[in-house]
Amino acid sequence: MSCPAVSGTFAELYHAYKTLNSNVTPPSGLIKNIIMNTADDLGNSGPDYRHGYGRINGLKAVQTLEANRYLTGSVSQGNTNNHTITVPANVTQIKVMVYWHDYQAAVNAAVALVNNLNTTLTDPSSAVWNPWVLDYTANAVNLNNLAVRGTDIRNNHEQI
Repeated sequence: MSCPAVSGTFAELYHAYKTLNSNVTPPSGLIKNIIMNTADDLGNSGPDYRHGYGRINGLKAVQTLEANRYLTGSVSQGNTNNHTITVPANVTQIKVMVYWHDYQAAVNAAVALVNNLNTTLTDPSSAVWNPWVLDYTANAVNLNNLAVRGTDIRNNHEQI
């Protein structure tokens, strides 16, 4: 039942976005990003090989749309985008995710990622946070390996 449940949740989120935005169809990457970032974490803290980002949470996802807690934008080769995120009082933890559509890599490319964006988050105390990264090497045979903070060079989504 996971396929119809996930498909139905995506359909409802598309409908909610259109309702909130004068019947404009949302960018598909935005909806995917929101689904991943609002999932309820399962298993190890952060993403993992068994549960990905966790269990889909349609309520949190639609609340993200309703509260307009997302940004869309673009960046050109070699440039940097900076965004300021206002965190409400008494919030002790946030999750930030960047997702982008990527082109297909050349056949037999060593790395399938064509456009590599590197995301960092700087908190008010000037501490810099990197995204969660899973071990992608041959040593990653243990599905219980924990994600660590680092620079992701393999994925078109990064969560901090």
